[in-house]
Amino acid sequence: MYSESDLLVAAWGEAADDLGIRVQAPFLAADPLGDPIRFDALVCDFGWPKGTLVTPLDESSRQRRAACDSGYSLCSLDIDRFGKYVRAEWIALLRDWIWVGDGAVPSWHRGRGWVTERATVEIVKAELARIFGRGIQLEGSIPH
Repeated sequence: MYSESDLLVAAWGEAADDLGIRVQAPFLAADPLGDPIRFDALVCDFGWPKGTLVTPLDESSRQRRAACDSGYSLCSLDIDRFGKYVRAEWIALLRDWIWVGDGAVPSWHRGRGWVTERATVEIVKAELARIFGRGIQLEGSIPH
């Protein structure tokens, strides 16, 4: 019998091979004290500059805190849907995450999106500050 983590690790391995993306599965990150925390995968080049860490839906608060404190995005996935690799499901998932890699955007992905265009981000931030009278953090925007 395979655990949920085993299923995610295997599925992300297949996704990496089929989609031509960089994935480290499993992946160890460190909590603020430097203690290792296991994640089922690190999906490089997507979501946040350091990548997106993956867990099953029942991730721990320690995992969530470590991911955020270390500069990663975190995605908790439903094992019933992502416990095995299905190309269309993975492409749909990854299209929801912006491409932040240095290389060419995969042909099946939509691309970087406006949140990675510094000039557009600055225009949106200025307009939101004008409307609300204070600076607003853009949801989903990556730090520049």
